[in-house]
Amino acid sequence: MKTFAAALWCVVLFGGESYFEETGGFFEGDMILSPEQSDAVKNGYTAVLGEASKWPNNIVYYMFNTAVFTTEQQNLIRKAMDQIELVTCIRFVPRTTQKGFSYITTSPQTDCSSYVGYHGGQQTLNLNPSGCLYVGTIIHELLHTLGFVHMHTASDRDFYVDINFDAIKPEHQSNFRGYNSSLIDDYGIPYDYESVMHYGRTAFSKDGQPTIIPKKPNAIIGQRNGLSAKDIKRINQRYPNYLEMANKFEEVGGNFEGDIELTSDQEKAVKYGYTAIIGESYKWPNNIVPYTIDTSAFTISQQNSILFAIQQIELVSCVRFKPRTTETDYVTVRGEGTGCWASLGHRGGPQTVNLQPNGCMSRGTIIHEFLHALGFVHMQSASDRDFYVTINWSAMQADRASNFERYSSNVVEDFGIPYDYDSVMHYGPTAFTYNGQPTIVPKQPGVTIGQRVGLSYKDIKRLNFFYPNCY
Repeated sequence: MKTFAAALWCVVLFGGESYFEETGGFFEGDMILSPEQSDAVKNGYTAVLGEASKWPNNIVYYMFNTAVFTTEQQNLIRKAMDQIELVTCIRFVPRTTQKGFSYITTSPQTDCSSYVGYHGGQQTLNLNPSGCLYVGTIIHELLHTLGFVHMHTASDRDFYVDINFDAIKPEHQSNFRGYNSSLIDDYGIPYDYESVMHYGRTAFSKDGQPTIIPKKPNAIIGQRNGLSAKDIKRINQRYPNYLEMANKFEEVGGNFEGDIELTSDQEKAVKYGYTAIIGESYKWPNNIVPYTIDTSAFTISQQNSILFAIQQIELVSCVRFKPRTTETDYVTVRGEGTGCWASLGHRGGPQTVNLQPNGCMSRGTIIHEFLHALGFVHMQSASDRDFYVTINWSAMQADRASNFERYSSNVVEDFGIPYDYDSVMHYGPTAFTYNGQPTIVPKQPGVTIGQRVGLSYKDIKRLNFFYPNCY
């Protein structure tokens, strides 16, 4: 058994730049440029390309060449996409009929490579199974697809690294040319040794000697574990504005607080105030949640959306979801036309997460309902909420006022984690309004409540306090 923190530590120790990023024969090894981009290179080009190369609405449509990737390999690529989605507003969505999409394939001649930015038609992302199917390498190529280029040629790089041109293969010396500072947009974020977009020390070396030497002693460059903190900042600067929010389908189920189905014991507990995270008896044993999906209620794309959402929970916690075989206790995912709702915590026997297909299929909404199934309730009724929000009782539907009652402070378990405006478990500002006016008004100006993008930092902390051990 190990903690989630220990599991993370195992991840960050290993993983470096792949040789296969250098062998594709494209610009800087793995960047496929359009004719316009090739022309721009001659004069220096933007570190993050212009607005026209951004993916519309932050959505990257993609299609796998299923003839060259196994199901396991496709899942690994999807895992890399999940890591980007977890910390950004980017969404990777399987293509149906969209004209602009990323075709994920491979060929012996191209190894790891990608078009840079959005091109408006089919564009290729090559991942050779022999050397490119590592999460960090996949993330590196996906960031090219999003419009990002390599760190080592930034305009300020000479303050941070020395380029050893004598060690570089002559035909690849142009790969180390610095960007024109008058054209670069790095969003004011400093050079990043730890970027997943940085070359390794011996990139394109002709004799094994270093080609890039950090000026900072002991700095590690070329990691392919995953996004650095500055990588995340750059992505969110470039793709900042897409935010999925709580919607009316969480309010229509007729359950407690709209989308929580309670047992009779839980209903009795409500009368006295109940825990923000229900007690030990409602935890899933060994952190494992068996599940089934009613495949007759959902399209293949919708089933994938459910799987990708629960994978996001797995990615940041020790909770594991597994398809049910013979287990007597399990979650069944239904698609009845009764809104978005879930049974609260582990019950014993089959219990429901309901996701109405025409209103509950956003990533954050699915995560929200599965967190109910794990034993979590809504943020806005926490015992300390009156320090953070004002409840506008006059604007709410009269028969729903009980949904806004505050938990009793002497029984709440919030693990000492403060109130969280950003929580995926927070109501939106107009929840259960009868006149369109806000029912929840944050005391802090300018904050957004009710996001359904994904888990917040504090959501993740609460989840790992409640389910702390990886078995």
